[in-house]
Amino acid sequence: MTTEAPEQLANQIANGDFETNTTGWSGVGGTETLARITTDFKSGAACLQVTPTGLNGARTNPGISVALGAVYTASAYVKGVVGNTLRLRVLRADLSTVLGFMTVPASGDWQRLVVSFTAPAAEAISVQVIEDTAGNAIFKVDNVQLEPGSFPVNQVLHGGDITTLDSALGGEIVVITGNLTSHSNLI
Repeated sequence: MTTEAPEQLANQIANGDFETNTTGWSGVGGTETLARITTDFKSGAACLQVTPTGLNGARTNPGISVALGAVYTASAYVKGVVGNTLRLRVLRADLSTVLGFMTVPASGDWQRLVVSFTAPAAEAISVQVIEDTAGNAIFKVDNVQLEPGSFPVNQVLHGGDITTLDSALGGEIVVITGNLTSHSNLI
């Protein structure tokens, strides 16, 4: 039996790998420090380090266009201090209406957060990664993506290289159903 790999879809987020700089990203609360570092990363040679000042984090600048009724999947790799909570969320351009989110307890290692949503309008959105614990602990972000479809097909490794979920799993198809609190170890 031959399985055809899914079509590679373009990442809608510019600079989600932080290989060169932090252009296109800003603090959620406005007082965070965002820095590109090369001492830790999920892939490539750099990641985004966020130093929060409360319950906040990093976000893309609003301006990622989505189509009315289309399904999208956002994903990001995060690394935080054990005992803290990290959240990936997608918001409308007003930065207050949440379209989807996923929250996980930080493991101290890289974890992939994935959230799918249906666009309620043809509009611009923002993707945020937040530290939800009042401890103001530094956390890291890498490989942030937004793809059309209801699950992450591609994984940007570094420098624009893409692997499909199909090839990353050796041709195996994984279907997840039911309630899921964390699936960061799947990918």
